[in-house]
Amino acid sequence: MDIDVSWKYNDFVKNAKAFKRTYNVLLTSFYLIHPLLANEFMRKTKNGIYSLSFELWKRDLCWEYLNNDQKLSHLRAFMR
Repeated sequence: MDIDVSWKYNDFVKNAKAFKRTYNVLLTSFYLIHPLLANEFMRKTKNGIYSLSFELWKRDLCWEYLNNDQKLSHLRAFMR
């Protein structure tokens, strides 16, 4: 899964549903095929999220959203 480091927070939020859907499908596939690959995929995705150039707390929100710990409406509340 490619994460473009030029993304702004609004770019992530606008595409968050598709991004989350892709993340979940890939993660499930890895768990079914090879659980260790699932861990590697999660680590690479997390590193990609945290390589983005907006505020750390917003990156936290994005990562939490992908892992069902935040609602999309909460992310949208911080869009400009």
